[in-house]
Amino acid sequence: MLIPTTCGTGSEGNGFAVLTNPENGDKKSLRCNAIVAKVSIVDPDCMKTMPKHVLAAVGFDALCHCMEAYTSKISQL
Repeated sequence: MLIPTTCGTGSEGNGFAVLTNPENGDKKSLRCNAIVAKVSIVDPDCMKTMPKHVLAAVGFDALCHCMEAYTSKISQL
């Protein structure tokens, strides 16, 4: 079960993850079917307490994902 606290990444709906090493900032991505949630609880009330700059950033990220899906040459739309 996943309960996302921000919007935009879609990580609650896929098997991809990015792990960041806090010591040096290195990022590694992984894909694994075992991390796909069977249940996600998406509560928009979580965003009410989010700092405005974070809400703006994740909202813009969501918009970018939508535009990419619409304009990509390999779009499934």
